[in-house]
Amino acid sequence: MAPRDISVLSGPLTSLPFNNQLEGPSQSLSVQNSFFTIVKQQRLEDLVDFLSLHLEQVDLDCIDRRTGFTALSIASIEGSLRKVRKLVKLGADARRLDGHGYASIHYATAYGHTELSDFLIKNALC
Repeated sequence: MAPRDISVLSGPLTSLPFNNQLEGPSQSLSVQNSFFTIVKQQRLEDLVDFLSLHLEQVDLDCIDRRTGFTALSIASIEGSLRKVRKLVKLGADARRLDGHGYASIHYATAYGHTELSDFLIKNALC
């Protein structure tokens, strides 16, 4: 499958057109939506607190039906090495393609997040 045009990433994450259904195991949609909101807008400490309460209800590799991104995609676009480390440690799959056909390493590299790219190559993709 050929990757899609990365130019769709030029706007804010919440404005991207993506209408596919939520992917992943059955879960509470409101908890999953809260997870994506926290990944996009909050500090790492807020994400850790949320996951300590809801980890069993959250699919870390789920594609957000509103944006088409996985949590790792979002954290990689932001360049948040701390968030990526935490998500990978908790079991997020760095090889997972998002709804746009890209994995987190593609975003980290495209946005020039060298340290994050190195982490993904050394720890998550091997």
